[in-house]
Amino acid sequence: MPTCLLLILPLLFLGTVTPSPTRSPSESEEFLEAGGASQMDPMFSFTEEEESLNDMFREVEELMEDTQSKLQNAVKEMEAEEAHGLPGWAQLPPNYHNDSIVETEVGNETISMQKEIIKNTDNRTGSTLYSQTVITSVKSKEKQQQECIVDEDCKAGNYCHFGDSEYRCLLCKVMKPCTRDGECCEGLCVWGQCANVLKGEGGTICESQEDCNPGFCCSVHSNLLFPVCTPLPVKGEPCFDPSNKFVDILNWDVQPAGVLGRCPCSLGLVCQPLSLDNFLDCLLVGLVRK
Repeated sequence: MPTCLLLILPLLFLGTVTPSPTRSPSESEEFLEAGGASQMDPMFSFTEEEESLNDMFREVEELMEDTQSKLQNAVKEMEAEEAHGLPGWAQLPPNYHNDSIVETEVGNETISMQKEIIKNTDNRTGSTLYSQTVITSVKSKEKQQQECIVDEDCKAGNYCHFGDSEYRCLLCKVMKPCTRDGECCEGLCVWGQCANVLKGEGGTICESQEDCNPGFCCSVHSNLLFPVCTPLPVKGEPCFDPSNKFVDILNWDVQPAGVLGRCPCSLGLVCQPLSLDNFLDCLLVGLVRK
């Protein structure tokens, strides 16, 4: 009998365990609204401010990626256009040098493409060197405004710089490279550099033969973007034969009206082939080949 009582008592104790209280679904919602959510795992809890900030970061990142993609596509398009528009070397003068800058705006960015073309011909051998350099850069800039249209729009001591996308007033130049007379503070643009000389002298910019003094002719000079007054060639120097009408027509077609590729000889000399290579040089009248 005592043995049976010992076995029954543990069973009674097990049967008296009190279960933990449970909440109904409605009570759980009230618990969350009362602040229970703040006691949840922070790894799974985000405030509205944090979510809004994350959305803003994502939008900024997408905008930056879109802008970068547009810039890259614009650069590729410009490079493709440049490759398609390679110069016709045969149509250029024997000696030619040209610099150009093309700017394209994409949003607040500006894509600048600088192109340099050089063609140099050896007067003796006839060999020709061709060179083309293209430099592309991207820069940010604010809204541009045209400061000027002509030099007179700028204050004294300034000139109007004619860019591809904007005209702006810059300080005039003294003994510095130039492309036109208006850039120089004093004097004129001579052999591509500002100098204090008079119109018509050697190296001054010209548009016709009447712009040059006696002893000079208006012709294209290598490494310059414009024709200049060039001294008439002396004995042994390359020349232009005015009696050769075919050459005259070629010069008229390629160069501006009145501008020559080469000058005729100085007084007392004639332009004749010096040897069988048919290159024309200035010779004394008594040494003319027949």
